[in-house]
Amino acid sequence: MEPEDKTQRTRLGLVMNGLYERFQQSQRKVRQYEKKYEISTRCIPHASQFIVLMMGGAHAERLSSALARIFSSNEYTVCHASTQNCDMENGSSVLGFAAAESVVWLLEKLSVECMRCLDRVFFCPYTCNDPQTLCKKVLDLLQQAKNSAAENNAVVLKVQASPSSLEQSLIDLLGEAAPSNIELTPSETKFTHLLQVVANPYSSHIHYGLTTRGIAMEECLTRPALMQGLKCRLHISGSSSVPCRAFFKLSEVVDTIFPSLVGSNGANYAEGVRAGLARGDCLAMDVGASPGGWTQKLAHMGYKQVLAVDPGHLDETATQGGDCIIHLPFVVQAGEVRQAILEARKLDLRLRMLVCDVNFEPQEAARVLAEHCLPYLDGIDECSAQCPSYVILTFKMLKHPQPRHIEAAETACRQIFEEVHSKASGCPARTGAWSFSTLHLSANSTNERTFIAKLH
Repeated sequence: MEPEDKTQRTRLGLVMNGLYERFQQSQRKVRQYEKKYEISTRCIPHASQFIVLMMGGAHAERLSSALARIFSSNEYTVCHASTQNCDMENGSSVLGFAAAESVVWLLEKLSVECMRCLDRVFFCPYTCNDPQTLCKKVLDLLQQAKNSAAENNAVVLKVQASPSSLEQSLIDLLGEAAPSNIELTPSETKFTHLLQVVANPYSSHIHYGLTTRGIAMEECLTRPALMQGLKCRLHISGSSSVPCRAFFKLSEVVDTIFPSLVGSNGANYAEGVRAGLARGDCLAMDVGASPGGWTQKLAHMGYKQVLAVDPGHLDETATQGGDCIIHLPFVVQAGEVRQAILEARKLDLRLRMLVCDVNFEPQEAARVLAEHCLPYLDGIDECSAQCPSYVILTFKMLKHPQPRHIEAAETACRQIFEEVHSKASGCPARTGAWSFSTLHLSANSTNERTFIAKLH
């Protein structure tokens, strides 16, 4: 080994050792953060390759929730990437390691709001355990890239790494040790090859990969490609023009949550829709509808009629192409709302979807729904409903709610809903007629949770 080559590799080794020392120093604060928000860190699953998603540290719980809906517990993990100031709540990043083979496939599984939060996507088909091996493997990959390039074409290399300090060290090293005819660039678009390296903050593993520009753009591995992928998702979903961001809450529930809640086997979304989630004889009701985000989504789902209850104004984009929408400019306690529900019943329309995104405390919102809306929910007066009906309620909590606060709100709402069903049907409470879920959606703010109740 040449003395200069040995010096360069030693330099990278010192950088990596320094990183791991800082990782160890930050463990206490990381554990305190995890204990505070009950975020668990498991070992990285064993797999041949990984897709690593990077987000801001504030999105840790959302990213974990999103990956949990896609993978089994041994196929992914979420952990915090250490920063020099060890501040886990401000300015830090969170990494989601997923054992998957296609970035496009994974991004299609994520909600639009989850994609909005992504800072970077890494595709890492290789793993090593020490800086010396990383250095050797990267130089071998670059030599292969050079050999495959045309004789007169230079390899223009873009380097991405987590943490960022590792990125600069790699750039310095490659600038000296890389084969000739290889150039380095900071550009997100003007490159021929992309090198991605991720240091796992909880082990000695280093994940890396080298891709061509075509694959990098196709797999959304650069920021511009990621933003273009998001625009395509918005266009395909018809959500490029929505009245408010609340649209994405219900959209995320319907597109990513309901496939696991409806249907006999929990997997066939179309069967679940035909079973009663959205049919031609169904009525949906949006309490606190203004400016109309949830109303617009309900109309797109194919309900025969959507009652939008709110004294406020509905945005024009919410009602475009929605002849099924009836705006009731009253509070939900008004007699006109009750009359509208009864008129729908005369048309044999059954209330099977009740949604509410009002700025009330969870218990207060549940009590209002229980008094003025739940008595008209299809199947509420039966011990066992023939078709499922749903209630979706946004919990508006205090800032950074603790798990005990969320659990208390969920318990209170459960009791309220079960009491209404027991009183209406004459069946004992807690007969298993209801199923409940409380989720932190990517579209939820820090102090929001989405409560889903299914009557079946």
